[in-house]
Formats: sequence, C-alpha cells, structure tokens
Amino acid sequence: MKFLCPFLILISFLPAQADVNFSAFGGSTSGSSNSTVSAGYDGEFELNNQVPIDYFLGAQSGRSQFTTTFVEGLPETETKTSNYGIGMGLTLFEMISLSYDFSSESINSGVITAKEYRIAPGLHVGKFSVSYAYGKKKFHKLSRLSCFQIFPN
Repeated sequence: MKFLCPFLILISFLPAQADVNFSAFGGSTSGSSNSTVSAGYDGEFELNNQVPIDYFLGAQSGRSQFTTTFVEGLPETETKTSNYGIGMGLTLFEMISLSYDFSSESINSGVITAKEYRIAPGLHVGKFSVSYAYGKKKFHKLSRLSCFQIFPN
C-alpha cells in the first residue's frame, strides 16, 4: 500500500484537536467471505485566526473471496479481490468543500486491476448544498505472454 506511508506521516503533523475513527467488519456465507478495515482522522483549525477549516483524512483496505459457477455443468470458479483506498477533504468557512477519493482494486492477484479517483467540490449555505463530482475509473488486464523456445537443427 504505497499511500499508507504518506498518510501516517501527515497524521503526525496535524493538530491535537481532532478525532480518530477506526472500524473493522467482515462477513461470511456459503462460498464467500469478506473483510474491511478503515481508519480516519478529522479535525479543525483556524488559518490566521480568521478562516475556520475542517478536514478529514481516511484510508481503507479490504479483501473478499467468492465462488461462482458461470455456466451450469462447468466447475466453479474462485475469485479473490483485494482493495485499498484513501480519501481526504477540506471545508472552508463551513461553506465551501472539496474532497478527493482514490481506490485501487485487484482481482485474482492482479489479473484485472481497477483504479478510480473522484473529485467533488461543493457549496453549503444553511440547509442547502450543491456539489458536483467528477470521477474516472480505469481497468487494466494483465496480458499473459506465452513463452516458447526455438531450438536450432
């Protein structure tokens, strides 16, 4: 998890007036199981004693496994996925917000990977809020190279 190290370093410089959130959950049914761990850090500070800024940072990681039969009569296929992600955001003057989320998912040890990001600015006035989110998700398939050897005659 390449994002964990910068996330932990950044936490050490944040002010003490913040909350740390941690959660872990999982489940299992016949042929499937999943687990997820997430941690977050949120708080507030004032810039030049005039601009109130609320912030949050978060990270999550998960693993799941399930067995599926795609075609009746053929053997079952086992699929394993793992994912991790980070999220962060700021709110200025309790009105203007900006958040960024990134996640990466790997299926069957990297045969297929998906990376996704989302940026969401927003405006909050009283009980009214407007926000816009832009995101992009890319899938990559591991290309299998066939190796062969040519022997001279």
